[in-house]
Amino acid sequence: MVDSHIHTKEFSCDSMIKINEMVNEINKSNLKVIITEHMDLDYGDKDKFVFNTKEYFNKYDNYRGDNLFLGIELGLSKNFILENKKIIDENYFDYVLASAHFIGTFDVGSDPEFYMGKSKSYAYREYLIESCTLIDLLQDFDSFAHFDYVSRYSPYEDKEMYFEDFKEELSNLFTKIVNRGIVLELNTKRLTNEKTFNEYIKFFNLYKELGGRYVTTGSDAHYLKNIGFNFNLACDIIERIGLKPVYFKNRKITYI
Repeated sequence: MVDSHIHTKEFSCDSMIKINEMVNEINKSNLKVIITEHMDLDYGDKDKFVFNTKEYFNKYDNYRGDNLFLGIELGLSKNFILENKKIIDENYFDYVLASAHFIGTFDVGSDPEFYMGKSKSYAYREYLIESCTLIDLLQDFDSFAHFDYVSRYSPYEDKEMYFEDFKEELSNLFTKIVNRGIVLELNTKRLTNEKTFNEYIKFFNLYKELGGRYVTTGSDAHYLKNIGFNFNLACDIIERIGLKPVYFKNRKITYI
């Protein structure tokens, strides 16, 4: 397996993973990794969730090899369309992972105002619909991250995103992903939760029914212990549904 979604302390402000520790860890296992540092230009504090790409390659390029690749997690944005495109065009990433963190001016992971006065159904639906819109704004990326990101941080007693409640919005999102030739990420962060695991079976069955063939697997690790987290459960989902796990090298899809 390949863990295609990892952050390091040097370039992602919310990570505690040191690059040398990561290298030692993957050398002890058969796991390949792709580093995907945060680049979210919408974030209000301009010193956070952005990084200097030149410095990134200067410091990490010598680590790149058969088991470690250099990517980016690029926050989709209505406000920085040209800037995001420039970041992709001017850098030699192995992998561009796109994510939807902001809905309007709100970071759904840290701004409680996004949820104020909204039912869970309304907030989640708004997030999925906006994700479809954001995907259209950036034409050149490889995989779409954690489509259920909103359910991680919402204030509702039951945070779970249930398939039957959002089937129409999920169908629209997955159809857009398939038609664009993008790969859907199977993010393993929440799979320990049995409800989440069961809903993921439904989500990824729908993705396959709509023409999806491939998935990238990502732990979204910010701590060393979480690299490859829940990959046994991800393998279970992939095998049950009959999807193909892939990763990206030099921006080319690579089969595992």
